[in-house]
Amino acid sequence: YFAYSVAGEGSFDRKIGLYDVELSLFLTKRLALVGAVRYKDFKQSGTFTVNGGPNSMSLNYDTLGFESGLQYQFSSAATVTLGYRNEERTLDGVETVTYEEKTRHQGLFGNISWRPSRTFRWTADYKFGTYKEPFTLISPTNSNRFRTTAYFQAKDLTLTATYLLTKIKSEVYEDKWTSSRNQFSLRGTYIHGVVKASLGYAYHQVKHEADRLVEYPPYYSVPGPGAFPWDIRYEGKSGLFDGMLALSLNQTWKIVGYFNLYSNSGFWEIDRKWFKGQIEYTLPNGILASLGYRYVDFKEKMSGFNDYTANIVELSFGYRWQ
Repeated sequence: YFAYSVAGEGSFDRKIGLYDVELSLFLTKRLALVGAVRYKDFKQSGTFTVNGGPNSMSLNYDTLGFESGLQYQFSSAATVTLGYRNEERTLDGVETVTYEEKTRHQGLFGNISWRPSRTFRWTADYKFGTYKEPFTLISPTNSNRFRTTAYFQAKDLTLTATYLLTKIKSEVYEDKWTSSRNQFSLRGTYIHGVVKASLGYAYHQVKHEADRLVEYPPYYSVPGPGAFPWDIRYEGKSGLFDGMLALSLNQTWKIVGYFNLYSNSGFWEIDRKWFKGQIEYTLPNGILASLGYRYVDFKEKMSGFNDYTANIVELSFGYRWQ
């Protein structure tokens, strides 16, 4: 076992420049050529003083990327886009983990948009990419991303749904790791007269797997350098269910209630519940005053060290601009 601890004062300066140009060229009434060029200039320098001796470090790079594709409009409500993306990052004064001065990202993308009416719309997009000469040992070398959203509105009711799937893989030398995420959310909002209500649910699943080899230098209890495998297996699933109900009794009085239920299973099990009710009063000059009560019930199922319940009274003041 070995550890190092240092303390001192430091400062750094960072400058970022972003430039982009987008274009669309109609080839026919329905078919268009779309593209974009983006450039990023990143400069950072800093100094850290330890035991009276300054240590300076700088990180500079620039990124140049372009994307090009075709967009076809089937009708006034539906369009499809397919394209190619290329991005190259040039490093200044530093190298990648593979001892190169440039990294390159290439990929394909696609998008579908459908809006048959003012009350409903749906979109879906997919991105695939590969990375050559990654900057670090944990940088991705392959990525996939899919996202779809739906929106519906009928008079006072609005519904939104979103699904996101992300998969990332890294293969640098002998080290390998994969990561995947599944996210889903659904929310409904109702607004009519003095009533405003919202109800939502979100689900999040994450999984990480890695096969690593950790190498260490010699120290007092070991005659020479060595290595040991470090396998990482992490998985978690979480769900969040929340709601809100607000009643505007008149121009000055308002009653609001909230609830939030959260649970996480897998590597770290957590269960949290909280409920809140508050009364708001608006003075003629725009000053807001609210009095609320919040109840929290938190349970950490693995260790139990952080189990607690809380009863909280909240008093707040604010100002509202008309």
